[in-house]
Amino acid sequence: MSTPKLIKVSHRDCPWWLGYLLASPLRRLLQRPEEILRPYVSEDMHALGVGCGMGFFSLPLARFGCISGKVV
Repeated sequence: MSTPKLIKVSHRDCPWWLGYLLASPLRRLLQRPEEILRPYVSEDMHALGVGCGMGFFSLPLARFGCISGKVV
């Protein structure tokens, strides 16, 4: 069995721990996803959250009561 190779991380890559800061409750004080998304969402919409985040916008979008819609 061979040993796994280490992946060199570039200075341009986002560090893994920064993801927790993006999902922080402190961020909700500055950016409220509910207020940002509400004008653009209806109950029958299908939404696709593209990105590698932790669901800062996708989770509130799913809570809007999408009865016949879907959030992916």
